[in-house]
Amino acid sequence: MKWTKEQLEAIEIRGKNILVSAAAGSGKTAVLVERIKQLIIRDEVPLNRMLIVTFSNAAASEMREKIVNSISKALDELSENSRSSRKASFLREQLNMIHRVNISTFHAFAIEVIRRYFYLTDIEPNFKICDEAQSTILQAEAMEQLFSELFESRSQDFLEFLSKFALTKNNDAVKEMIYETHRFIQSIPDSFTWLRKKADELSLSKEAFEQSAAFREIREEVRRNLSLAEGCFLKAEELLETQGLSSLIPKCRLELEVLKTLRHGFETIPFDEFRNMINQVEFQRYTASKEDKESYEEIKEIVTSLRNQGKSLVKDLISQYFARPLDAYIYDLNKTHSDALYLYFLVEEFDRIYKRKKWNKGLIDFNDIEHYALKILSNEDIASEYRNKFEYIFIDEYQDSNIVQETLINRIKRDNNLFMVGDVKQSIYKFRLAEPEIFINKYEAYSEGSCKYDIKLDLNKNFRSKGSIITAVNDIFSR
Repeated sequence: MKWTKEQLEAIEIRGKNILVSAAAGSGKTAVLVERIKQLIIRDEVPLNRMLIVTFSNAAASEMREKIVNSISKALDELSENSRSSRKASFLREQLNMIHRVNISTFHAFAIEVIRRYFYLTDIEPNFKICDEAQSTILQAEAMEQLFSELFESRSQDFLEFLSKFALTKNNDAVKEMIYETHRFIQSIPDSFTWLRKKADELSLSKEAFEQSAAFREIREEVRRNLSLAEGCFLKAEELLETQGLSSLIPKCRLELEVLKTLRHGFETIPFDEFRNMINQVEFQRYTASKEDKESYEEIKEIVTSLRNQGKSLVKDLISQYFARPLDAYIYDLNKTHSDALYLYFLVEEFDRIYKRKKWNKGLIDFNDIEHYALKILSNEDIASEYRNKFEYIFIDEYQDSNIVQETLINRIKRDNNLFMVGDVKQSIYKFRLAEPEIFINKYEAYSEGSCKYDIKLDLNKNFRSKGSIITAVNDIFSR
């Protein structure tokens, strides 16, 4: 097979952490298999010194099959005299161990860690994995027990919480709040410490809030939306200039100047002063001159759509963040603090009861698997053992990793032995708590080149789809 320059780099570079951003149809699986094949055949790295992580059992089986085919082919290509050589013996060893090596999902690897070191946890060695149906039943039982206990205790805090958040006919809204919060924090290491910290961040002074992560996120969103709005008006200006509409171009340029002024103001003046500035923004009315009217009709619909998008972005910012002074938002935020703390208590109690029910039946659920493995690997001696074992770590579909999985890998990786491949456009497991932002953030960090061990490679040539399909998809994702 003839490889492109970028594919060849992904296959042959050693001694680096490599992040491969691989578009659909760019041959990422072929590249991944070829890299593993060359490590085995050329570098003579045994398969049991590699950790190869996929996101489904089917993908793991397919990967194993492709590696077997590659090694078998390499054996067949050896000359008759070479088939009894040390190299041939090494390749046969790899085939013999193929079903014992770590080519698996994150969960399967985590289970292996737990089974080896179960004595460091509170679970029995003969634990079983409860399926989704069992988990749903046990959670429902835990929720009913929690509510029964709280009603029996006549907790005033509980009754007040219900009066605020439950519906008049039942308490399902509060139960769903507990379920959803509990489900969400499963993707976060040290879940309850994180949840308590986030609840406490709802009680901040103005000065503390302006230094918080939440405020940084708000500022980033404002920057992003102002930039997008300016982009909409720039595209509108290009269309007007293409048609030579001299009666409308100056109006569009005035709007662009407004956007530039907003972007500059946001970076240079206090938040509340910027609130006054953005609330005073007015956009132009477009009426083409007699001479431009016919030409304008040809692009009017597109220009109007672009301008409406830009205006909506600005209006949305005003309604979300600049309708009132910042002190008013912080006041409302602080009022939620006690409710957030009580929700934390409810989720923690629900988790305690649910865990006890699982423990009584010798069960752990899918979320427990990664958390128990993470707890075990927090022991540096054990983490070091895996770090020494795995010379190379491969992660397929990296865009669908979550924070627990990322932390787990960080515990056992070396400085320069990660190979991550994925495509953020193909991230489909957000509902399973995947965090495509992990991929995005690492892509940006690797692009900066601040660490000598980290590089990113782009496989952006699609060998599968027709040009018209590629153009359409790229257009959608560029908006």
